[in-house]
Amino acid sequence: MDLDDDDDNEGERGEEEEEEEEEEEEEEEEEEEEEEEEDEEKEEEEDNIRTEIFLILCFFAFRGCSGAFCYTRLDLDANSDCKYHCHCENYAVCNRTTGSCPSNCAADWFGPGCQYVSLPFSPGKGSFGLSWLTDSKDDTCNERDIQSVSVNLITPQILTWVRIVVGTTVDVGDIQLTYKTMDNRKQACTLSRGSRVDDITLDISCPTSEIVKAVTLSGPGVKSLCSLYISGEVRCPSGKFGRQCERDCNCADQSEGCFVSSGGCPSGCAVGYTGEDCYTPCPKGKYGFMCNKTCSIHCKGPDDTCHHINGSCEMGCEPGFQLPDCTQECTATTYGKDCTSNCSARCMNRACNGKTGECNKCVFGYTGIMCGDKCPARTFGENCMGVCDRNCFEGLCDHVTGQCFACVEGKEGSYCKNAVASSHQDGIIIGAVVGVTLGLIIIVTILLLYLYRCRSTSGPSIKIGRQGSQEEKGSEIELENRRRSSALRKLSRTLKLSVRTIPEEESADNVYSNMPPYNTAIAVKDLRSFLHQHTTDSFLKDQFESIPTANGYTKENALAPHNIKKNRYKNIIPYDHCRVILNSDAQKKHDDYINASFVKGFDDTQKYIAAQAPTDQTLNDFIKCAVYWPQDVEKAFGEITVKLTSIRTYAEYTIRYLQLSKSGESHRSVTQFHFTAWPDKSVPDSPWGLVDFQHRVTTTPGSGPLLVHCSAGVGRTGTFIALCNLLEEAEALDKMDFLATLWALRQDRMSMIQTAEQYIFLHKAALAAYSTAGTSFRVSDITSKFMVLNIEESDAKNAASIGGYSQEFNAVTEATMDESSDQEDQAEDVYQNSRVAMNKEKNRVKNILPKDAYTPILSCEIKSLSKYINAVFVPNFTTDRHDILTQLPLPSTVTDFWRLVTQFQVGLIVAFEADSKSTDETVGAFLPEDENEPLKSELFEIQARFETETSLWQELSVTVFKKRRSLLAGACEHRVLCLLCKSTDTDPDTVLQLQRKIKSCRPLKPTRTLFMCRNGADHCGLVCAQSILLDRLEVDHCFTVPYVVGAIKAIRPQVIPTADQYRSLYMALKLQHEGTISSSKGAEVAENTVTESLAEDPDNVYCNVGAVGNMPVS
Repeated sequence: MDLDDDDDNEGERGEEEEEEEEEEEEEEEEEEEEEEEEDEEKEEEEDNIRTEIFLILCFFAFRGCSGAFCYTRLDLDANSDCKYHCHCENYAVCNRTTGSCPSNCAADWFGPGCQYVSLPFSPGKGSFGLSWLTDSKDDTCNERDIQSVSVNLITPQILTWVRIVVGTTVDVGDIQLTYKTMDNRKQACTLSRGSRVDDITLDISCPTSEIVKAVTLSGPGVKSLCSLYISGEVRCPSGKFGRQCERDCNCADQSEGCFVSSGGCPSGCAVGYTGEDCYTPCPKGKYGFMCNKTCSIHCKGPDDTCHHINGSCEMGCEPGFQLPDCTQECTATTYGKDCTSNCSARCMNRACNGKTGECNKCVFGYTGIMCGDKCPARTFGENCMGVCDRNCFEGLCDHVTGQCFACVEGKEGSYCKNAVASSHQDGIIIGAVVGVTLGLIIIVTILLLYLYRCRSTSGPSIKIGRQGSQEEKGSEIELENRRRSSALRKLSRTLKLSVRTIPEEESADNVYSNMPPYNTAIAVKDLRSFLHQHTTDSFLKDQFESIPTANGYTKENALAPHNIKKNRYKNIIPYDHCRVILNSDAQKKHDDYINASFVKGFDDTQKYIAAQAPTDQTLNDFIKCAVYWPQDVEKAFGEITVKLTSIRTYAEYTIRYLQLSKSGESHRSVTQFHFTAWPDKSVPDSPWGLVDFQHRVTTTPGSGPLLVHCSAGVGRTGTFIALCNLLEEAEALDKMDFLATLWALRQDRMSMIQTAEQYIFLHKAALAAYSTAGTSFRVSDITSKFMVLNIEESDAKNAASIGGYSQEFNAVTEATMDESSDQEDQAEDVYQNSRVAMNKEKNRVKNILPKDAYTPILSCEIKSLSKYINAVFVPNFTTDRHDILTQLPLPSTVTDFWRLVTQFQVGLIVAFEADSKSTDETVGAFLPEDENEPLKSELFEIQARFETETSLWQELSVTVFKKRRSLLAGACEHRVLCLLCKSTDTDPDTVLQLQRKIKSCRPLKPTRTLFMCRNGADHCGLVCAQSILLDRLEVDHCFTVPYVVGAIKAIRPQVIPTADQYRSLYMALKLQHEGTISSSKGAEVAENTVTESLAEDPDNVYCNVGAVGNMPVS
């Protein structure tokens, strides 16, 4: 190795190392410089970040909370550290830490984290033409060269952030921001605290500790101002949020509140809601918390629609499932849609199929899938498996119990299983024969007396009854026969008579004519429960059908060729043995026939004549029923002249006082009672009119038989006579035998009580009449009657019992108690219209409903309107269905109320509790509050004018104008007087003052009076009854409280609900009588009754019952 080369090499290496060291030092210096630059950049970045974070944290700290931004709604619910929402355009996800958005903020949101919402403001005082500033557009700018703008916050609040957008770049110092506090102090916010978003956008952090109401920008830079955004802390009350705290929080935990800006809830949305602001209802088919429940598949409607909160099915359930959520099947006793139909009462235990209503099993006596058919003839009991006993006559028995309607000969008892004892049987036969013999003796005696009397007179006359009292011997015989007949009849009521058949006749409905079983009598104390028990079953109908309409008695005279034309109906003719025989002369031997029959009363005397209405061929014979009374004052019918002396008209009947005269003979006074409210072959809606009518007839003094007729002289006539006989039986024996009464009547005249409906009605009328027997009295008895009532009431209170007024009230209430109230099947018929779903909302009180038979039917001016209104027709003193009771209108029925007033010609409105609309939101405003501001409804415009006012009432004149042309023709305006009654006091003096006012306000023209109160019963029903009673007291001088109350309660059972109200009727009548009417004045009025003109339609006369007797005018 060469030493010199090595040295050289070492020198070279040293130089290279030095160079390398120098380069390394340079590199290190460069690196240090770069690191310093990087550090400086980092410091700048950190400064910027610190500034941004500082600004954001200022806001956060100011709001009093901290935490991360949320990506979604679910993040907020799941992460307790996630407190804020992203507010990015198009719902973009924001930075989890800063909230900054990848593009723009959502509308109305701004700031570094899009966390500020723009508050609404308006131009301040002195600032005009700022539409460019308030239009939310950044491209419309200041064009007026102004250097100052002021705005007022719509909702004053604490400031947090302000954003300014300018049209050109301006210096920060060119704009000054000031704000005004609530106490009008001005404060400045330095723009140096702001940061530029871009060249034309400046964000300013401006937190204030006080509430700010106005902001002002001033300086040269304002000339370039385009937009202003102001954000602040909204201090909403608990449970509110929004830019103006105008919205309610909808949180699961209402106590925690929600986010002021968004409405979002830390605890999640309330049940039934979803969405960012918890205001979106659950989607169709879902409900509950977080919409995690599914609607029942048995909800009706698309997508199994149900309520988004509770899952209730808003369109109802499929048949077989019950509301509210249609998850539960119908109870055992209900079925159908929403389970609103009740299983038939004839289903065993009222259990039926929930969907179809088919009975699972029938009660005894019925069959069919709905148990609507009674057992076939000769069967009875469970599943109709029982067979009637062979000892039942013709094998017939009650389809429920199997009890025989009648027994074959030799058998007795309810089931005809007991043999009749021989001595007992002999007594029956003897009794029957003697009874028939005595009956024949009576008839022959009467005929002989009449024939004897005929020889002493000439010309035809009316055979009106027995005149045997003119002969002493005849009188003694008759009296003895009546006593023996009565005794035998009473004996027959204690024994069971065997049934035997009568040979058929070609012209007669044949069957048996023996007395029905003795055990059909009903104790009067059990009558109501008996009637209630058999309201919905067919017991009474079956009982009625068990009695033949006719029997084997001869009818030769009625079927004679010369008499056939005198019969109105070929199948309603009199039996020979009891027909009325007219006196005739020898030249007219065939003129003794008329279609009329003597009918026995309860005491077995011939108290009645049942007759058909006269035909053209029998008109003169009838007066010796076409209209047989004069339409004017006097009219001749053949040889007889009829003069109308006076007439009294009542709601359901008319009384005419007639005078009959024949040339050369003295005149005869006859009182005709004409019941006008009974439809042919049907029954009245209520028995109370007939009960009142029967009382008037039977308490009017007179002599001779009572002539009763209708069209055929059997249906209504038979029912009326039966009622009279039953009441006599009840008075004598404390029981009523309806079946025996029916049988007895048909022994005297075929087809008496023509239909099962009339037979059932007879039971109701008998109950009403017996319950109120003896309660009507004349003013001459007022002292003794009130003394008795007061003593009974006092004694009852001392004995902790019921008496006096309370007892009478209870009797009327029980007699009018609506059988359908707890008989659902019947209720569906009686209240059918008011229970229709669309009409239920028009009823204020669910159990005060109008019966269909009495409901006014509204005509529809517009097709969309309903025909229904909760109102009923009631009678006034002279006219049936004349006045109206109704509830105060609901807000939704005000138009219906005025339709009622205008369509049914109401001339006077008497309203109670009308001022309750200020405290009762269910009462609609039906009158204007100001004379100058009419009340406008869907069809009408109502104007009211004040007339007078007292402590008891306010009187208004009301004019109702039609607002639009309707589908119906009619007057364009309607005038009505309105009394707004301030008192509901039942004090007699107050009552009479109000009644006098009502009477003075009634228009002279024939218009109706409408009474109304909140529920349509309590107060208006009482005043209506008082009005009728006072009118009757004035005309008839009598107290008839039970009849009037019964008639109104039969229509609206809830009227006069207490004994106190009932007693107040008596007290008002007593005070009226004592103060205004004396007995002498009453008699004078009775004697000078003004004759009224007849208004009846002659063609309709024979749709009603008439009772005529040879009685003097009372």
